[in-house]
Amino acid sequence: MWHRQHKASPPPGETSTAKKKRLKKERLIAKNRAFKEKESYRWVEAFQKVNKLFKGLEMPDGGLLTRVIHVFDREGDIAEVFALQRKNKNTGVVVRAAHNRCLEGENSYLWEYVTSQKVQFVFIG
Repeated sequence: MWHRQHKASPPPGETSTAKKKRLKKERLIAKNRAFKEKESYRWVEAFQKVNKLFKGLEMPDGGLLTRVIHVFDREGDIAEVFALQRKNKNTGVVVRAAHNRCLEGENSYLWEYVTSQKVQFVFIG
């Protein structure tokens, strides 16, 4: 389990100009951090840990007895997660998309492609 560290409170009496400068500086620092130090790396760690747990369920041909489906919120919408998924047999991901990504092998973007597809399943519960 993991949770965010609480951010420090802004300085008392901070002006909007000072706040903009402070936030810009914080974004620049975050952007230049190594990937393993970023919060988004936790999605990669979780993916790897879950797949390791299921590694022992392999059949003699290398396939898994079950399919592992990772479900991420939009913070898991990162290229590193998709690269791991492509490398792992019987593994899939469901990600709440944060970006209208260009689709590989298609001449379209994710959101337009999804809305153009027929509904495959409706759950009424």
